[in-house]
Amino acid sequence: MHIVNLSTKGQIVIPKKIRDTLGVQSGARFRIELANGKIILKPVKEYVADELFGKFKDLDLLGDLSKNRAKELKKETDRER
Repeated sequence: MHIVNLSTKGQIVIPKKIRDTLGVQSGARFRIELANGKIILKPVKEYVADELFGKFKDLDLLGDLSKNRAKELKKETDRER
């Protein structure tokens, strides 16, 4: 746990270890939220691809596509008979 001070301008310093872990540098933008009396800072990614990275990691999109295509082919074959 890190303890930081709030400046007279309402600023805080994010400790270097946390900045390094998050990969944020000077000028980075953050989304700030208040939830259950807690302040939550979330780094804002610069690119849409960064926001989506890993979002669909648990899905088998290619497998689902293959299954759907196999069903379509079966229906087409059944119609032709």
